[in-house]
Amino acid sequence: MKLTGIEIEHFGPWNQLSLPLASDSLTVISGSNESGKSTLRRFIRGVLFGFKADESAGFEPWKKRTPSVGSLRLRHRGRLIEIRRAAHDGGSGFVSTRWLKPTNAPAN
Repeated sequence: MKLTGIEIEHFGPWNQLSLPLASDSLTVISGSNESGKSTLRRFIRGVLFGFKADESAGFEPWKKRTPSVGSLRLRHRGRLIEIRRAAHDGGSGFVSTRWLKPTNAPAN
């Protein structure tokens, strides 16, 4: 399974952020201090395992409590899957998944 894309609708200071990742090579996220690397890691962890209510507390200066919403796209056995999580109440959020059919997907 390989991460191929990150879509952040709302999370901390970010709104409508789309990060396509190279599907056939290694992607390295780098940046200076306070550039958002750890926030990106918290978002990925949150989508996979649930957002923690205390993780949004550090983002209060940007906006009042906003929902944490976004998705990850993964390639697994030649097919794409999207994992989406939305937390509107400060809780871990609701998760949904769906298969996406790329043009090169194997026929089942």
